[in-house]
Amino acid sequence: METSAFNFSTTYVDSTVFSDTYKGMVPTVLDWTVEWKKCEEAKENRTSYACVSSNSYCVDATNGRGYRCKCSDGYKGNPYITDGCEGGSIGVVTLVTIVTCAYLIQERKKLHSIKQKYF
Repeated sequence: METSAFNFSTTYVDSTVFSDTYKGMVPTVLDWTVEWKKCEEAKENRTSYACVSSNSYCVDATNGRGYRCKCSDGYKGNPYITDGCEGGSIGVVTLVTIVTCAYLIQERKKLHSIKQKYF
C-alpha cells in the first residue's frame, strides 16, 4: 500500500470511524525475508536453507539483509516446500498424448478398412 493511499486520523483511536470507513479492512503489503543472511551464506547450511524445491533459486533482499526464494522460469508454486515449484509442461505432455492417440486411432481405422477390402 502506498503511503499516500492512507491518511491516519486521531479519530481512529477512540471511535469506530476507521472500521466504518474501511469496513474493518485495509490493504497491506508484507515485506519479509528469510533469515538475516545473503544467499551465498544461507546455502552453506543445507539444513536451514529455505529454497528446498528442486526448481527454485535464491534471491538476495534488495532492501536489507536476508533472502527470498523464487520458482525458476517456467515453474510456479511454493519454492519453500519440496517439489513446490511445478512446471507448466503438463499441458504440453497432455497435448502430445492426445495427438498421438488420435494418430493411432486413425491408423487403426485405415488398417481395419484395408483388412475389410482385401480379406
